Amino acid sequence: MPEAQHPHEHLPLPLLVRAPKRNAPVPRRIQQYEQNLQNRAGHSHQIGEGISRRIERWSEILAERAAAGLPELEPGMPLILRTEPGSDIDFFRSAFQFEVVAELEGGYAIVASGDNDLQALQAKLEAFAAGTGKQVAKLYEIVPDDENVEERLRRILSPKLLEIWARIDDNQTYKVQVSVSFGGSLVMPKLEAQKPDETDEHYTDYLQRLEVRSLDYFRKLEDEKWARQDEVEELVGEYGGTIDSAFIEEIDSFTFLTSVSGKALRDLVLNYKFLFGVAEPDVSGANEAENPGDDDDLPEVLPPEPSAARIAVLDSGIQEGHPLIEPALEPQHSLCLSPGCAPNDVGDAYNHGTRVAGASLYPGGVGNGQVKLHSRIINIKVLDNQGMISDGQLGGDYIEEAASHATALEPKARILNHSVADPNGGYSGVHMSQWAAAIDRVSYEKDVLVVQAAGNIWRDTQSGNRSVTHHLAAGVGYPDYLLLDESRVSNPAQALQALTVGSVCMAGWTDGIDSTFGQEHEPSAFSATGLGMWRTVKPEVVVPSGDFVYDTGQQPSVKVRREASMRLPRSTHNGGTLVDADDVGTSFAAPLVSSLAGRILNEYPQLSMQHVRALIGLSARWPDWCEAANTPEARLKVLRHIGFGIPDFERAIRSSDSSVTLLSGELENIGMREAHLYQIPIPETIREIAWERNMRIDVSMSYVALPRATRRQHRGYLSTWLDWVSKRQNESIEEFRGRILDLAENDEDEGLFADQDLPWTIRERSNWGDVAGVGRNYGTLQRDWCFLKGIDLPDNLCFAVIGHKGWDKTGRYRAKYALGVSFECLGGEVDLYSPMHLAVENLQVTLQAQQIVVPGN
Repeated sequence: MPEAQHPHEHLPLPLLVRAPKRNAPVPRRIQQYEQNLQNRAGHSHQIGEGISRRIERWSEILAERAAAGLPELEPGMPLILRTEPGSDIDFFRSAFQFEVVAELEGGYAIVASGDNDLQALQAKLEAFAAGTGKQVAKLYEIVPDDENVEERLRRILSPKLLEIWARIDDNQTYKVQVSVSFGGSLVMPKLEAQKPDETDEHYTDYLQRLEVRSLDYFRKLEDEKWARQDEVEELVGEYGGTIDSAFIEEIDSFTFLTSVSGKALRDLVLNYKFLFGVAEPDVSGANEAENPGDDDDLPEVLPPEPSAARIAVLDSGIQEGHPLIEPALEPQHSLCLSPGCAPNDVGDAYNHGTRVAGASLYPGGVGNGQVKLHSRIINIKVLDNQGMISDGQLGGDYIEEAASHATALEPKARILNHSVADPNGGYSGVHMSQWAAAIDRVSYEKDVLVVQAAGNIWRDTQSGNRSVTHHLAAGVGYPDYLLLDESRVSNPAQALQALTVGSVCMAGWTDGIDSTFGQEHEPSAFSATGLGMWRTVKPEVVVPSGDFVYDTGQQPSVKVRREASMRLPRSTHNGGTLVDADDVGTSFAAPLVSSLAGRILNEYPQLSMQHVRALIGLSARWPDWCEAANTPEARLKVLRHIGFGIPDFERAIRSSDSSVTLLSGELENIGMREAHLYQIPIPETIREIAWERNMRIDVSMSYVALPRATRRQHRGYLSTWLDWVSKRQNESIEEFRGRILDLAENDEDEGLFADQDLPWTIRERSNWGDVAGVGRNYGTLQRDWCFLKGIDLPDNLCFAVIGHKGWDKTGRYRAKYALGVSFECLGGEVDLYSPMHLAVENLQVTLQAQQIVVPGN
């Protein structure tokens, strides 16, 4: 912030109205469904042949299994079916009595029958062929058996297991993590909107009855979970295998580690009808240190205030007696969650967690002089002394335990720094991993912010193709190799509700022989990139934390040099110095953002973590080099490298004279087919003083919802999904409200919001904005910005947050969000804050007097 600017607290964002639920939309007409209805005979023949082939092949499989001495399975078979993409796949259960196991892409789903001859489907098919019923028209295909095995393997196995599948040895033991669904045969009660002629008393009675039915549904879901886990334990035992971990539980699935023979693994994958995912065990890793350090000019450290925000560091432990960390550490709350270590072993033999904790305390690196710390540190050791997830442990297990421990403290540690990720390549699974789903779940249930490292590309070939030296030797230069598939963010950085952090260079450097790959604020040579799952923006933000360097020889060697690295505290468990600049990686970028989150909480301790996440996103900007990206394709590359940009401490913490941030109040919750409208008055004086000046408008919404790992895309994975839209310039507030309520009912009606006056950069759909292939509502941190002349500002800017139906039909698991909007006058010191402050105060008084704002649910 320039010295002439005066710091101000952020302003409240006036909530105009919470609009109630409306009736469900009229179903849209679907061409293939209509064609199937018109051609009942042809469609019946196609589906009938698929049924016959599947029954015949399943009979052969059962005979082969019996001859091989494999355990007997309960009646029923796995199938892959296809319907209209985007449809509610629960109709497979209601129409044909299948248990829905998991949603796949392209309208495909894995289902399980309850018998070996598909009686319910055959009965519906006979009726359909005779001219009765329509449900069979929505079943487009039963994947044929010659394709079923290949499709099942491709959609269930991780890429690494799929690669070695043909070489699986029947007699060798394999350790894998297995994901199993449950509850797919249960009917979830559906929340209906109040009818126009329905009395409040009658609707209240309906809601009470719905609550009873919902409680019964979730009780039965719990019973099915226990029964399915008992079934799995018995089956693995009959295979002669072992279950090597706890069950990591989601709303309708669980994941566990198991050791089984290759023969048993093949049978599980191909024939256990409730299985939907198999992958190798979770691993972790970090770049190794290499430079000698120094302990010259260590700073004088002042401890943080007793009320300072707490940051829980989930890592390899911390050297608790380290003089640069000890003043901020609370050792009475330290915890070891690694089964590979003694319960009281919270130290850092691997020399990673100490650096991470240090980066959160010294975000500019360790300097000299006097330093005041701003956060308290909670040490939660989740990796063993080799820096690995212990054998017999899944990432989702310790995420749950760590979050519970951190939030049981008073006050809570609501910032969880997780600089741990799979080092073996970008995540490419079909469904969200249990590791990432656990992050999403605790984010919703416990109001924590998980700050997650994006993952690294290694220096050399120790990690196969995911190394800089490999790419350079193959002729793929910097930064092009960062956009390869194997350079995508690492598991669990794809978690939708984490704040994923990448790295950019601190500065360009060369000594004439060695040089950094990038210049100031260009992508670090090691930083994994997006997009994330389902084309979400990952990483969302980046921070300057260092770069690899290379020499200029014909065969360049890649190095770590202190001139391009942060000077951080390090563990002296194995000797060495207290401070060093001998390592780089997104592991040390993430805690810089955790530090910023802590500083925000120090200023505004009442904020939810969604407010904190929204403010960090709102403060982020693309650096100057991005201005050269002047096509949608070029901007997509920028977005993949650096997300929404580099957060700014001053902008996140305070408004200024010429930059005003407005933030929604308490953490709002919103359900499907509901809308919240916000109004920002723009005083005439602002248009006058900013007449020909360029104005920048930024919007950032952060939300959380309960995940469901058996479903795909944000619309199926989240219990309720949200987006935001803005009022058109020539649209009245009442017209805007009516359009928004229509939009809440009709998710697919693009005409309701395709015509926008404000030139947003990303926009709601992937083909509307100035960035190719990305829509801002794909993720849970929805960020956008535009530029206007001051004269073009409307009298009022209005925004709406809209709730849409996800997987939850009961209305129990509502989304929770925070919304931030900022205005900035570019290129001049103009006082926007004073007139905006007065206008917002006057509007709030008016709204309160008119009693437009109503209590939330």
